[in-house]
Amino acid sequence: MHTPKPWTLSEGIRHSKNGDRTIYSVIGGSGQSQHTVCEIAYGPNEWMEANSLLLRSAPELLEACRQAARHYENIGPVLGNDDNAHDERMVRQAIRDAIANATKE
Repeated sequence: MHTPKPWTLSEGIRHSKNGDRTIYSVIGGSGQSQHTVCEIAYGPNEWMEANSLLLRSAPELLEACRQAARHYENIGPVLGNDDNAHDERMVRQAIRDAIANATKE
């Protein structure tokens, strides 16, 4: 189980002998149970910010994948062998793979 949402992003400055550096923190939970999920402190600033935004969105992305997987389970198997059926099978597998990578399910 992961840290409860919401996950938020905090930008700050880390001071060191080599100079000040921007640091991005992803904060999870709320109220008394709020804590740092991760900090990103190294790399080009645009990468650090982009990675932080992606990490902050992780709980919502996982839930969206789970909702999509439930939707596909409810509509049943893919019928046919045309390009659309092939594409839908690939999308379904990508969703299952993403959930498995995030949860070990």
